[in-house]
Amino acid sequence: MRFFTCIAFCTFLFTSCKDDSPPITEQKMAAILTDLHMAESYAQLTPISQDGISVKNTETMLILYSLVLQKYQVDSTSFQQALDWYKAQPEKFDLVYEKVLNKLSVLKEQQLDSLQQTSMDSSHTKDGFKDTL
Repeated sequence: MRFFTCIAFCTFLFTSCKDDSPPITEQKMAAILTDLHMAESYAQLTPISQDGISVKNTETMLILYSLVLQKYQVDSTSFQQALDWYKAQPEKFDLVYEKVLNKLSVLKEQQLDSLQQTSMDSSHTKDGFKDTL
């Protein structure tokens, strides 16, 4: 009986000493997820038609996913473990996604500003006409 009590105590001790830190920091995870969302958006903009049906370009997406993970020096197994960890910690995952959404909003605004600036630059031509030559 003492043996089982000792094992139960040791099991409790080891499980209660779990490290609660994420495998990938919030900042890094947010950066990775931001880039992965951008990669997926790009893959959706370049569809491949299969039997007349437009689909997401999964080949492009897989290549881009691999490049994103290489950029952050994270392998797919480590990323999946981190993703699972954050899914088990929804309040921390929410904080990560707030950062992702903020970054994507900033990037969107930058693109819109850039498009507006390009549009304004092209409309300011001599005599209001664009030289086509």
